[in-house]
Amino acid sequence: MDNIEKLLKDRPIIVPRYLFNYYLRLGITAEELIVLIFIIDKGDRIVYNPEEIAINLGMDKFKVMEILSSLDEKKIISITLEKNSDGKSEEYISLDLLYKKIVGLIIDNKKEKTLDNSDIFSTFENEFGRPISSMECQIIKGWIDDNFSHELIMEALKEAIYNGVTSLRYIETILYNWRKKGYKSKNDVMEAKNKARESRKEETKDVFFYDWLNDDRIIDYLDELFPNPRCELEYTKDYELLMAIVMSAQTTDKRVNEVNRVLFNRYKSIYDIANADIKDIEKIIKPIGTYKKKSIFIKEIANRLINDNMMPIPNNRGYLESLPGVGRKTVNVFLSVIYNEPTIAVDTHVSRVSKRLGLANESDDVIVVEKKLMKRIPEDKWNRVHHQLVFFGRYKCKAINPICDDCKLKDICKHCSYKDRFCK
Repeated sequence: MDNIEKLLKDRPIIVPRYLFNYYLRLGITAEELIVLIFIIDKGDRIVYNPEEIAINLGMDKFKVMEILSSLDEKKIISITLEKNSDGKSEEYISLDLLYKKIVGLIIDNKKEKTLDNSDIFSTFENEFGRPISSMECQIIKGWIDDNFSHELIMEALKEAIYNGVTSLRYIETILYNWRKKGYKSKNDVMEAKNKARESRKEETKDVFFYDWLNDDRIIDYLDELFPNPRCELEYTKDYELLMAIVMSAQTTDKRVNEVNRVLFNRYKSIYDIANADIKDIEKIIKPIGTYKKKSIFIKEIANRLINDNMMPIPNNRGYLESLPGVGRKTVNVFLSVIYNEPTIAVDTHVSRVSKRLGLANESDDVIVVEKKLMKRIPEDKWNRVHHQLVFFGRYKCKAINPICDDCKLKDICKHCSYKDRFCK
C-alpha cells in the first residue's frame, strides 16, 4: 500500500472504475492490480521494462517480472515483439485483453439473473462478513461454470451459515453431495429434508444415548487417563503449527513431526518456505502421504501470510479459513493452541469416540458433532477435553481393536453394549 500511496502523491492517476469492480473476478491479485495501475498510467501500451516498473513501485525487479508473466498467462495483458520507430525489435505490453474481459463481465453481469437481483459475490461477502479473495471468486465462478444454479449455490451457502461454517470447501462439498443425490434445485433439497425429517419421526425408540450433562465420570475418566493433555505437534513459530496441522490430515502427528524437523531446519523462515522449490518441499514431506497437494498448500500459505502482511498470524477465523488447505478443524486446533480460544476440533478420533459414547448419532457429520460437544461440555473445558478425546481415540478407543476390557466407560459404550448392532 505504501507503494501505491507514493504513486498517487506523485500525480493523480485515472483508473477505470470497472477495474476495481471486477479485478477479483478476473483473478487479479492486489500486487498485480498495482502493476496494472502503473501500466494504465503510462498509456495502455508501454515498452516492456520490468526494471522501470520496479524502481517506480519500490518492488524487486524479478518480482515484477513474475507478476507480468502471471498477468500474461491469465490473458490480462499481452506481451508482443514489435519493431519500434528505429526498426529495432522491442517488447510491448498491451492492455487490450484486460478491457475486453471487463466489457465481457459487464455484459454478462447485465444478462445474469441472480437471486434478489444481487451479485452472487457480494452475497458471499455479506454472509462471510469479509471481502472474498480472488481465489475464492474463481472457485465460485467454477461452480457456476459447472452448471450449479445460483439458487442452489445460495441454498448451499445458507446451509453452511446455518451450521456456522464460512468455508468455500465446505459449501463445495455440500453442492457436489447434492449433485450425487440428484438435487438440481432448492425444491429438491427441501423435499429431501422433509423426507429425512419424517423418517426420523418413525425411528424406533430403541436408540442408544448417554446423558453427559448428568454424569461427570466421562470427563473424570479422561482426566485420569490424560491429566496434562496438549497438542503433540512440534513447533516453534505460529506458522509452523498451522502448516503442521494442515500436514497432519490422514497421517500421524509422529510422522508429521519427523518431516517437520527436516522441513523447518532447512527453511528457517516463512520467507524461505515461500521461495522454496515446490519439488524440494515434496521430497521432504513425501512420507506423510498426499504430499503433492500438501506441498502446494504449505507454499501458498506462506505466500498468502507474507503478501497479506499477516505475521504474526491473527486471531481471525474468517481469514484463517480462507487460506489454502485450512478448514474448520485446522482453525479450531490453531486458535486453541496459539490463542487459548475455547474450541473443539472434531477429527476422526473425536467423532468416533463421541458416537460410541452416545453423544452423537452415527449419521452426524463433524459440524453436528462439534455443536453437540459444545452444548454438553462446559466451555472452560473445551480445549482440554478436545485433546483428551483425541488421545482417547488414538490410544485406547481405537477404530480397530479398541482396548475395552479395562475401560471404565464400557457400560455406556455402543461398541461394547451394542456390539452386534453397531460394529460392522
